[in-house]
Amino acid sequence: MVGEKVIYFTWLLRSKVIVEKILRDAPAVGQIYLLIRAGSRTGTAEERLEKEVLHSAAFSRLRSTWGSDFDSVVGGKLTGVAGDLTTSRLGIEPSVWQRLTDEVDVVINSAATAVFDEPVDQAVESNTHGPERVVEFATACRDAVLVHVSTAYVSGRRPGSIPEEILPDGCCVRQLLEKENGSPFD
Repeated sequence: MVGEKVIYFTWLLRSKVIVEKILRDAPAVGQIYLLIRAGSRTGTAEERLEKEVLHSAAFSRLRSTWGSDFDSVVGGKLTGVAGDLTTSRLGIEPSVWQRLTDEVDVVINSAATAVFDEPVDQAVESNTHGPERVVEFATACRDAVLVHVSTAYVSGRRPGSIPEEILPDGCCVRQLLEKENGSPFD
């Protein structure tokens, strides 16, 4: 049961559709924290949350359903946390780390680099040491469940660019793949 659970995501951009799905289907969820890399060119964690998440098309269904309540409901549930997967303790300030490890019930790691010509040292930092740091964080939480989402080779036999989009109500991935290719799981 997701009700009142506190969730922590490690990567803002890949998490939008999942966050929208949780808010839509489990509106009793407690707080959702999103690790967001802040910087002088990109803005603060809260600015990026506002610009890149709350104004995203991924939330159009919720915006339409909740109308004028959207900003207050979603704004009250989502919190950007300044940090960086490639630094010790995810780059989270010590007081924030303590608060999160006391509150978080579910850690969802979807952070990685999917740039296949990335310099090896950078890829190792993001894709090997980053998940190690996420495990360290999840272990420090009082009793959190850790979910790891892989980014490579997840589109099966679908050719071309696969956009991230919200599935229509009542539809699952299997149905979409069967429409396109026949049964994809034979």
